[in-house]
Amino acid sequence: MVALGELMPPKKRSVDPRKSPDEEFELFSIPAFDEGEPEVVSGKDVGSSKQILESGDVILSKIVPHIRRAWVVEPASDRPTIGSSEWIIFRSDRFDPSYLRHALVSDRFHKAFMQTVAGVGGSLLRARPSYVAEIKVPLPPIEEQRRIAAVLDAAEALQAKRRQAINVLDSLTQAIFTDMFGDPVQDETITRLGECVDMYSGSTLPEGEEFEGQVSGYALVKVSDLARDGNEKFINSTREWTPVKGPSASTCPSGSIVFPKRGAAIAKNRKRITTIPSVLDPNLMGVTPKSHSLTLPYLYAWFERLDLQSIQSGSSVPQLNKKDLAPLELKLPRIENQVKFAQLVGNVDSARAHMVQQLQQLDILFASLQQRAFRGEL
Repeated sequence: MVALGELMPPKKRSVDPRKSPDEEFELFSIPAFDEGEPEVVSGKDVGSSKQILESGDVILSKIVPHIRRAWVVEPASDRPTIGSSEWIIFRSDRFDPSYLRHALVSDRFHKAFMQTVAGVGGSLLRARPSYVAEIKVPLPPIEEQRRIAAVLDAAEALQAKRRQAINVLDSLTQAIFTDMFGDPVQDETITRLGECVDMYSGSTLPEGEEFEGQVSGYALVKVSDLARDGNEKFINSTREWTPVKGPSASTCPSGSIVFPKRGAAIAKNRKRITTIPSVLDPNLMGVTPKSHSLTLPYLYAWFERLDLQSIQSGSSVPQLNKKDLAPLELKLPRIENQVKFAQLVGNVDSARAHMVQQLQQLDILFASLQQRAFRGEL
């Protein structure tokens, strides 16, 4: 077990890119982490001094909520490599970079890391590097580190492939929609959205209890529930539930499309389908097909193509109202074509569910391998 302070450079070096306004830098920023590659920026576009990074460094985000982000510095060019001050740098020939990255995102380390976090008032919480330096991590001989890293890298690669396959399936429905309905045809009709759907506008939620997988009653749906794991298309879980029906105007049936109607959440463009009757909070709207000439899969695919920001109103607080949605034009292809589309979408959803189940199994496997690795049992 080695204290992380032994793996930190004794002195941080920094540079002010603004002194070289026309020079290009590779910037390892916190936002760039999610993109998977550093930003290429000119010195004049960098707002402050940055840390100088070296190839083989391992950097760890110290800012909450952007935690559990560890990155191996691998420059893609000969440009100077710099990083945000929100990174803690580790640099030593005593560790394999991939091994240390895995150690820094493990459950075991994360628990200790969160004990070093502090903040004042409304400021963002940050880990204190001097406290992080005292955390000890297992550091076997370098060859053993490489062996462990290779096993964890392979498991992680399988996870990435499953996620990539799920992303492909997510785009397939829209590709099928475009192929089947993208071009105007003679036998389709044009209608207004308000003429073929029932609309629901959220209101104050009634008292609820914790949702534990109930299949009856009413889900109490908040904007945050649209982003819950497992709710990528269908609302399979919410934080709260009630056995009592809410107001008719804000209680939509199973098979309704729900989306944000107020505030910054509109820009997220999240649309979800209810799986049980649901009561919507004041920041949500819902629509349900009411015409036999309109199927839910077709309507959902149409909504997925709709940019909610393009129809929002309100100057200070963005919002959507029924008057913004009702006039929208909606093509209604022949019902047999919509049914065929629904069957194809059902096949895609089934394949996606299978892939998600495989990914969950891989996640469990990876967590097990990770725990064994840092207990010296792998």
